[in-house]
Amino acid sequence: MSVEENKAIVRRFFEEGWNGQNPDRFDELMDERYAAFEREWSAEVWAAYADSHFELPEMIAEGDKVVTRVVWTGLHTGPFWGAAPTGKTITVNGMFIHRVVDGRIQWDGRFPMIDLLSWQQQLGLVVSSAPPPP
Repeated sequence: MSVEENKAIVRRFFEEGWNGQNPDRFDELMDERYAAFEREWSAEVWAAYADSHFELPEMIAEGDKVVTRVVWTGLHTGPFWGAAPTGKTITVNGMFIHRVVDGRIQWDGRFPMIDLLSWQQQLGLVVSSAPPPP
């Protein structure tokens, strides 16, 4: 598959799966193991951030790898990772590296890189004298 086709698959993963809150897309776009993980993870996120949304400001691909810079936003309305609902809106930067083989995103042991400190600061879980990055 071309890098443009691989990017389109990853874009669908975010736009139709995550933003569309459609876990069936994970089954369609990912290998079985990764899809099961995404179903579980997305259910937790959607329960805590009902309006969870990923923007995709940058996507770079080479070979079978697709790197996507994301901006995740959501209103914290449910418990998440031990944090009680705060009613605060978060904006968190992150990066995903996906491997696409034969039209499906494959599990390769990588987890997304998300700015967890900024997330915790925005929810008031961690106090810092420096403001979070824009």
